[in-house]
Amino acid sequence: ARLFSEYNFDALSGKDPRIHMIRGDGRNHLSLTEQTYDVIISEPSHPWMAGVSNLFTKEFFELCDARLREGGLCLVWLHGYGISVDDFRLVMRTIADVFPYVSVWELNPDDFAVVAGRAAPKIPIEEVRRRFQEVRVREDLYRVGLAYLPRILGRYYTDGDALRAWAGSGPIHRDEHPTLEFTTPRALYINRAVELSSALLACGGSPFGELIAAPPDAPERVAVDRVREARAKRQEAERLRERQAPWTRWLPVALDGYDLDPGNMDLFLLIRDGIPEATADAKRTPTPFEAQIIQRLERLRQPSLLPPTGAPLSALAAHLRVLAEQALSRGFWPVAISYLAEAHELSPEDRRITIDLAFAFFEDSNPEAALRVLRDALSDGTLSADDL
Repeated sequence: ARLFSEYNFDALSGKDPRIHMIRGDGRNHLSLTEQTYDVIISEPSHPWMAGVSNLFTKEFFELCDARLREGGLCLVWLHGYGISVDDFRLVMRTIADVFPYVSVWELNPDDFAVVAGRAAPKIPIEEVRRRFQEVRVREDLYRVGLAYLPRILGRYYTDGDALRAWAGSGPIHRDEHPTLEFTTPRALYINRAVELSSALLACGGSPFGELIAAPPDAPERVAVDRVREARAKRQEAERLRERQAPWTRWLPVALDGYDLDPGNMDLFLLIRDGIPEATADAKRTPTPFEAQIIQRLERLRQPSLLPPTGAPLSALAAHLRVLAEQALSRGFWPVAISYLAEAHELSPEDRRITIDLAFAFFEDSNPEAALRVLRDALSDGTLSADDL
């Protein structure tokens, strides 16, 4: 961790009084300590490694539960590769046997986060918005391409009765019978992540059920639905690609998903993998359908990212303005507006970004939006009459 101190806020320097590092076995620590916690995160190695499967047993999860404060949550990492569907369900059943509330979230296309507790948190959406708008939080999320609230909430898969029904009835993983240690090596070279993701997504549910309290007209509801639909498109594209389908079949599906959630890093990386083959074919005379796909690739909006070592939001706003200028120079008005609107939200006091955004709206035949930007800027003092 010290080698990556510039990436992890120098966590092991001893300068942050909130951090207390304990060198020892995590399960033994929980067994011996009387300390209780708001959050316990278990991210061990894979259960096929000797001695690791006991971090996926009922007894371990009961130990975590005993060390949680009232309202506390336990987060368990679980992989979608190197594990069979039956073993994945075994872990879900085991966690659900201990904790009354369990939900599953996507960490990345191959990994899952299981969030469990004695009851659903039922967090007000206003509190979620407030925390999301904290500068340090947003700067950190921009380092991993997640500084869009619906994109975080949209990583929810399912919870409650639907998850328990999918996990089904069957054995529980116990210390005395740590079967994962012996069954997971059989699936070592199998990746079931897409299959598992599709099955969990099909369970249905919403983060606005037991987890987050939001009114029916909360704008995040529609936005989260779009993000979840985009993920379904990504999974469809991944399945087609795994079956060796040509790029003309899977790439348009991925692009449709990206249209639903522009800036989604997972979809962007998937699309980027198809660009070399698509551009190589474009050197010959492409079919009208292929030409349409190439045109969509040319207008692709890049994800908004801060460097892994971090930077202020104003630096990202300046970078987005540069990307917008490049899009404007090519006449890609909607793409430019997307960059500038985000830059304007990050740095509303920046006069140049405000004027550029209004100009882009005018050029895109949307004078009403342009005038709204200018009126707001005049009323809050960002612009004066002399600027116009």
